[in-house]
Amino acid sequence: MFCFKTIRHFWLPALCVFSTAAYANTTQHIYDARGRLIEVSNASAAATVYYKLDKANNRIATSNTPIPDTPVISSFSAPASVAKQWAPATIKWTSTNSTHCSIAVGGDPNAYPNLPTSGSQAVLMPETTAVVVWCHNNGLSTSNGRIIQVNGIQN
Repeated sequence: MFCFKTIRHFWLPALCVFSTAAYANTTQHIYDARGRLIEVSNASAAATVYYKLDKANNRIATSNTPIPDTPVISSFSAPASVAKQWAPATIKWTSTNSTHCSIAVGGDPNAYPNLPTSGSQAVLMPETTAVVVWCHNNGLSTSNGRIIQVNGIQN
């Protein structure tokens, strides 16, 4: 006699014994407003998997802890130019879903670290270069920037 079952089985001559346990597996699927799977939880295993998707429905992150929302810079402004070298350029930004922001000037990503999530900052312009506002949220970041032209040399 042969016994086939997906649950554990034991085969003994003339006797087939199935080990059955009471399984109370309940899997819960949670979808966002667009119908995309964002969370799967199994209460009996005390396990949850979270999914983060981009706007094109591509999975960009999977975690066993809730995934923070990607920061968004909703407004950004910076002048196209300053009158002379080392003149200040006022950078303004507003962000959501971020814990802090920073400003990179040229090749220095930490020129102005740990700034608020919204605000303004006067940035001294040593030369024509890129100025980029970065906003961060637990490992996720977004940026917006522009190249600011320095028109003259400091006297």
